[in-house]
Amino acid sequence: YSYISGRLFLTKIFKEITGESINNPNKEHFYRKSFYYAIQKGVEAGIFNKRLLEFDLDKLATGLKLERDELLQYMGLQTLHERYLAKINGKRLELPQCFWMRVAMGLALNEKDKEEKALEFYDLFSLLKYVPSTPTLFHSGTVFPQLSSCFLNTVEDDLKHIFKTYLDTALMSKFSGGIATDWTNIRA
Repeated sequence: YSYISGRLFLTKIFKEITGESINNPNKEHFYRKSFYYAIQKGVEAGIFNKRLLEFDLDKLATGLKLERDELLQYMGLQTLHERYLAKINGKRLELPQCFWMRVAMGLALNEKDKEEKALEFYDLFSLLKYVPSTPTLFHSGTVFPQLSSCFLNTVEDDLKHIFKTYLDTALMSKFSGGIATDWTNIRA
């Protein structure tokens, strides 16, 4: 039932993003077109890194494997929909495969052959062989590419350093990093 409800939920997501029925004979065209649209609109809105436009978007759109949406059950699709698919003013921009590709692109930005690396990363993610941590899923390809999951602060026994640590903690927390703070240097 989880797969059946997942397919039904996917029809809702497809309609929300493309404005078309998932049963449209041109489904593949609309899906791939939504990839271009998401990248362009995300950059224009200032949420995606403008360097994403340097990729060969035709090659990457062709590399999307739409049938991989069927690997996700209802809970997986709902989690992507509610937490991870990029939004502008509450309107989602991405379909699941576009999301996986955008995350892959963000990780491949500094690679020599970035399209090939993006496709390689995309294959791992979209096949669910490897799923990056939440900060990576939230921020890869965005203007805040904080991809680390955990940080460790060590506080010195100095009032200025204590308050600097508070600021550092707030800034790391702002972009989904988990934080541990070592207070052992503070005198009793």
